[in-house]
Amino acid sequence: MPIENNTRVINHESTTRYFEHSIDTGLAQLDNQLIRWEVACSIKNCPVEYQHKVINSALPSDPRHLNLSSILPAYYEAEYVYDTQLSSVIDQLETDMKSDPNTSPKDTPIQKLIRSGLVRFAIDLSISDTFLKSKMTNARLATPNELLRTYGSDCWIQVRMCESLLFQIQFIGRRHGVGNEIWQFLHRPIRLYHRVYRSALVKDEFVWFFTSPMGLPRQMHVIDMIEKQMPLDLNRTMKISKFNSRLQLGLSTTTSSIAFTPQQIRRVPDICTNSLRISKELMSQIATKLGLCYVPSAISGRHRVSKAKYLGQQYTWALLEPVGLPNEILLEVWKNEHMDDRPSSTKFLKFQFSVPIYVQSFRRWKEVKCKIVIPRMRIEIKRGKPAQEVLMTDGAAAIGWGAALGIKAALRLDHLPAAYQARILKSKGLWYLSRDLDKDGFWIEIRASQWKGDVIASRNVPDSVFIDAQREAFKTVLDPLTTPDPIRLAQAMEGHGHLVCLKAKRLMTATTSCVRKELDDFGAAWEKYSNRPYNEMEEIVELLKCGFSTRNNRVLERLNIAGELICNKMMNFKIQVGCSATVYVIPDPTGTLKEGEVFLRLSQFKDPKTLLPINILKGDCVVARSPCVLPTDVRKVTAVSNSRLMCYEDVLVCSIQGQKSLLDYLSGGDVVIVIWDDAFTENFINADDSKEVPPMEEYNHYFSDTVALAASGRGASLPTMRVEDFRNLKAMNGTYEREFRRAQLVSIFQPVAFGRYSRMYRVCEYLFGISHPLTMKFGYVYTKCLDATKQGIVLNTEADQAMKQEFDEALGDLARNEIPLPPWTEYIDISKEEGSREWNFDRREPAKFWLPRKPDHILEAIASTSHEERRKFLETLQLLHSESNDPHLSRPWFVFKEQVASSVRHAHTLMRFIESNAIECYKQYKQPSYNDREGDNHISCEAAGRTFWIDGQFDNAIEAVKHDHYSLHFLRGKGKIEYNVLRLCHIRATASELNYQAQSGIHKIGHCPRAFAPEFCQAMMTKISWLPEPAA
Repeated sequence: MPIENNTRVINHESTTRYFEHSIDTGLAQLDNQLIRWEVACSIKNCPVEYQHKVINSALPSDPRHLNLSSILPAYYEAEYVYDTQLSSVIDQLETDMKSDPNTSPKDTPIQKLIRSGLVRFAIDLSISDTFLKSKMTNARLATPNELLRTYGSDCWIQVRMCESLLFQIQFIGRRHGVGNEIWQFLHRPIRLYHRVYRSALVKDEFVWFFTSPMGLPRQMHVIDMIEKQMPLDLNRTMKISKFNSRLQLGLSTTTSSIAFTPQQIRRVPDICTNSLRISKELMSQIATKLGLCYVPSAISGRHRVSKAKYLGQQYTWALLEPVGLPNEILLEVWKNEHMDDRPSSTKFLKFQFSVPIYVQSFRRWKEVKCKIVIPRMRIEIKRGKPAQEVLMTDGAAAIGWGAALGIKAALRLDHLPAAYQARILKSKGLWYLSRDLDKDGFWIEIRASQWKGDVIASRNVPDSVFIDAQREAFKTVLDPLTTPDPIRLAQAMEGHGHLVCLKAKRLMTATTSCVRKELDDFGAAWEKYSNRPYNEMEEIVELLKCGFSTRNNRVLERLNIAGELICNKMMNFKIQVGCSATVYVIPDPTGTLKEGEVFLRLSQFKDPKTLLPINILKGDCVVARSPCVLPTDVRKVTAVSNSRLMCYEDVLVCSIQGQKSLLDYLSGGDVVIVIWDDAFTENFINADDSKEVPPMEEYNHYFSDTVALAASGRGASLPTMRVEDFRNLKAMNGTYEREFRRAQLVSIFQPVAFGRYSRMYRVCEYLFGISHPLTMKFGYVYTKCLDATKQGIVLNTEADQAMKQEFDEALGDLARNEIPLPPWTEYIDISKEEGSREWNFDRREPAKFWLPRKPDHILEAIASTSHEERRKFLETLQLLHSESNDPHLSRPWFVFKEQVASSVRHAHTLMRFIESNAIECYKQYKQPSYNDREGDNHISCEAAGRTFWIDGQFDNAIEAVKHDHYSLHFLRGKGKIEYNVLRLCHIRATASELNYQAQSGIHKIGHCPRAFAPEFCQAMMTKISWLPEPAA
């Protein structure tokens, strides 16, 4: 089979190679990329002779049929294990292809899967002692993205850095130690089965290596891929940092749905506070002049005076139907010095309108202009133009019903959503259903703000509202846990523990790394089809299904642990508000909502108090963004009914009227939280814009482009930090590709700052209040740092040092080397919000220092309430325990013991044999129970099991009592089953006499020793609180 080579002339000494040439050639000759990768993963760490033996064997094309243990029985202890989710998709594709008559007989499900970009090939980088370690991981089902679909899975290798490594290189930098080693590794090509992969894109902790697709007449290099994604000529003025972030959009998780032709895409401008209205009559004339086959919803234009050579400021005119202009008026215009209010002075005014149109011959978007003369009598001249131009439609546009129905069919939805979060070309944002109900309308608008590249304060709400809400949340969650109804308790456990999903995941991925990290080394989870409980909640459900009462001490014992976990989870300050919803937010496409008004129509919502359905929300409501750090991040608005917006369901429609829209206050995301509970809305007061808005322009100067750091020391290679610099270097392929790679990779070596500023913001808010200038300053910088990587910016060292000094001066005597924390943060895991890389470099829990407690702070009040409710619940559970509720389990032994004691002609020898065997078991089992985390515990558990079930078995008991006629007669009369039941009852009865109290954690419940009956461990893993009392 001929081998296609897509390598360039490279220095092999500077190439990462995992195999020698002959092995690489053998891998390249295998049938498909999947089997190549899986074989390479399996033999990478084998000696060369083993690698040759595998390559020279008859290997299958489907890795699921790969049996390496038969090829190398001395080396492999287990067979190759494939990803079950990937296997299921392959089986499904095979079924679909068999039913498709157009399928090529040469095509296979695996080849189709790789072409579709649904397979992930990855290399994990980590630190082993002081050495860099790279590990090829088994192929997995990929999260779909645009670049994988475009080029196929075989063109990409995902290099992932673990969190500790990522922080370490950010701490050390790229010039020393492991940082320099990583820097060199990422710049070297990876040579694998005669293909050369080069680092191309960076996103989060992943570096994506790219190689040319097979079968092309000319090789595609990284620079060609970049040109195809974002042409340099069309984006020459864009900053390099923004250019990089736009390229990364191709790596974002997306699901392919429908395709648009360029003619079906409508480029329209954004509506701003200074936008004006235009009539449909005039817009139709403009569309005809521009050669459009549709009437645009908005258009850009200027007032033009030819004699004076005057071209006015560009504005946007919007077609706001059905509330348009009076019949005699064609458009509105702002007053300027070239306009006279008197209609008699000027009979006509000239305007120039423009719109981007796709030109097929050039395969480019081109701005087309037209001039129209409008009678002065049909123009309304307006005064009072807003001082600032604020976007009202940032990131939101309309989509035709025909296209929306196509998305519904492609994604197999059972309903038609009113809004879609999507990406098309290099555009992203939110698209809402057009008010044009034409179901054949297959089109989509793209606004200028979507076009990314060519190609906690209470605000006067009483503290009692939050406290009562937290107390009610605890009551709602915890009441079902103390119910005597076993069905209700089981349902509560299944809901809190997500047991159905957990069990399905465990059965599907029992051998994957995900489960291996979560379970103990010797647990039942290694048995793929084991149905033994995974955690306390699952154990409670199994006990209830077996018929145990909710007041059984075993159930209560596990409920204590599960209840404590649930309580701890609830103490995270995420108060569940019944009258609330999380929805997408869009601008009003009709322009009919007044300033401060919103529209929200809910599809499936019932009032938590009356249980009556709520369809259209009316009255006051509070709308908030996340994260919410500034006083203006929460706004009180009025929800109204609007017949013209009834087609929008589960979407918050905001007014575009006024000096500043709600969308501008909540900028930063497509999703908002809406609360209409009277307790929150009645007393809520909006923040004062004039006093509680930080000087954002000043703070923006604290940040600089990340790419500037990549170019440092490079002279004038990237002088302007714009794409124009790349364009100038394009003639020199090596230099261009080198500088582009540096501009990408430098971002992962920049230390994250949002965790530190999150802490400093919390401290300032706690000490000074949310409206304090210092709090707002640190809050704004914190949110800016959150998106710094996406925007390609980094906090300046000078600004960072100045803010640290300002923070220390504000804290005075409270300042120390470590940033102190408000006491309420004790109840939450702030490492997830702050970025654990920044705080856990040496893998030890960082020391925590607390600020003096402020009992009047709202979060302290909530924390105190949560703590009190948690205490009450756990005390209630303790009161439900009884001294003994399983007397029938110990009764057979007590009866036997009484009979032996009452007669000298009884089985005294047998009783002593049973007792001595049990005592020996306890001696072997007792010690490891106190060392629950030691890895060799299972050895002692197995020894105890052998002692009980081998040494103490029926035949050995016969041998031990053969000289005692009474014991021998009794034993043979009972038989094996009754003899073993008696011994187990003896364990139950004597556990409390021996004062033995084992740890009842998940690591020891019911699955050690596996080779023997699990009832033994269940009997021994007990707590004195639920064992029967010993006989008097």
